[in-house]
Amino acid sequence: MKKTILLIIIAGCAITSYAQNSELNDYVNYIKGNNCNPVDYIFNLFEKSDIVVIGERDHRDTTQYELILDLLRDPRFAKEIGYVYTEVGCVNRTKNANKLLCGRYKSDKAFNEALYTYLRNEDFNPLWDKYNRVQFLRGLYEINRSSKNKITLGLTDCNFSWKKIKTAEEYRKFDYSPACAYRDSTMCFHFAKMYAKQKPKNGKRKALIITNHPHALNATFEGKDYHRQGKWLKERYGNDNVKIVMLNWTEYTHSNDQQTPLVADGLWDAAFEVVK
Repeated sequence: MKKTILLIIIAGCAITSYAQNSELNDYVNYIKGNNCNPVDYIFNLFEKSDIVVIGERDHRDTTQYELILDLLRDPRFAKEIGYVYTEVGCVNRTKNANKLLCGRYKSDKAFNEALYTYLRNEDFNPLWDKYNRVQFLRGLYEINRSSKNKITLGLTDCNFSWKKIKTAEEYRKFDYSPACAYRDSTMCFHFAKMYAKQKPKNGKRKALIITNHPHALNATFEGKDYHRQGKWLKERYGNDNVKIVMLNWTEYTHSNDQQTPLVADGLWDAAFEVVK
């Protein structure tokens, strides 16, 4: 309890110090003059661009999927866009995913059994323990079940099957394969193939891509000559035709002690706190 109180006091002091910083006023004034419902913000991007990328924050966070499901739940999404692609999930499981999401089940229990059977084979990680994947798939199933316009899910990660892995050495060989080493390119290649086969809606092919923050960057890998997913997409489909939305991250330390700071050194976080 003492530690919790201390953290709250420290956070409060940080906000107070920012509130006394005149630099913060620009951020506060910008928010007051430019705020927009986040779901409407994404749909506004789709009016001018065909592809919108959401740079997901920490894979473990669930609140971001409350926003994503609000977006997918909006009737405009199924009617005008209809396709969502995710980093998580092996490309060869895409057909199984959509069979799951558009299936009919006698009860919620029956769906849950089908969901967990599917999840055991969806990814090449021995255990993908992030609950928001369950949250996302269950939410998408509920959306499809209650609408005549279905949303199609595309999985973009490496082609993989547990049935073909018999030994640790076989798994290690896959883990060090070029497809895994250059996952950003792999995911873009898989997306491009599926996107080209999409059925146009209102004469347009539109798609939402959900991928983790580092992949979504419009940049090359540091010290390398190959692109991150965001830059690859912009170069292939046009800078103005691909919009990237980065969800705010937390400040944390990587396993190699590299620091990832808050955006704008925390000024945005402080400004949002000020305007409540």
